[in-house]
Amino acid sequence: MTTRNHRIEVSSLHNESEVQDGGRVAEVVAMYNDTVLDVQHLGQTRDGRRSAPKWLAAGGALVLGGLALFGHDAAQDWDGHAEAVKAAAEVSAPAPKAPAPASAASASAWRCSA
Repeated sequence: MTTRNHRIEVSSLHNESEVQDGGRVAEVVAMYNDTVLDVQHLGQTRDGRRSAPKWLAAGGALVLGGLALFGHDAAQDWDGHAEAVKAAAEVSAPAPKAPAPASAASASAWRCSA
């Protein structure tokens, strides 16, 4: 059994990059012997500082929406509902409906408007 050592060549010359739209782009080629396995173009992406405020605003809106749903559900009269369920069970009456969570109320309103 013979084992061959394969050499990995890495070329990182500064002049092997291109200038496209003002940004530098480098081409990285993965080769095995004389066979090209993969080619990637690496370089500057669009400016992340422009999209960060949008992601922060979207995250903040989701947090505020979640807090509003939690606050609505926490504000329901769950203690009164538990007492009404106990009172209905004592007289063998059907249990009263639970207070509607905010997500169910908005879903039913959406179904009615559609």
